[in-house]
Amino acid sequence: MKDQAENLRKRLEARQNKSMAKTIAVLSGKGGVGKSNFTLNFSIALSQRGKKVLLFDMDIGMANIDILIGKHSPCSIIDFFEKDCSLKDIIMSGPGNISIITGGTGLTDLFSLDEDKYTRFNEEFS
Repeated sequence: MKDQAENLRKRLEARQNKSMAKTIAVLSGKGGVGKSNFTLNFSIALSQRGKKVLLFDMDIGMANIDILIGKHSPCSIIDFFEKDCSLKDIIMSGPGNISIITGGTGLTDLFSLDEDKYTRFNEEFS
């Protein structure tokens, strides 16, 4: 027989797991295989199933989710770091109620962020 504390622990654990964000990465070493199309369609399908989705297009130099949805984002992740745009400025709404951050071009600098930029990103994203 389960004691009350064990039941409470299981309930708390289940609640925490529901509220934790999940991350799914879609990648391939080869270009032109349909990663962006798959990711966009998968994101919309998750949203239709009640999930809150943020699609972060990290295709270095060739980000094209905005092209696929026929929308141009005025700000990209590069603008967040280089022009001090806020996180709200770079998130645009997409089809199926998904949110999108576009990568833009010149993302190679993103992988060598200084401590201040990295901290700012984490603080705004939390």
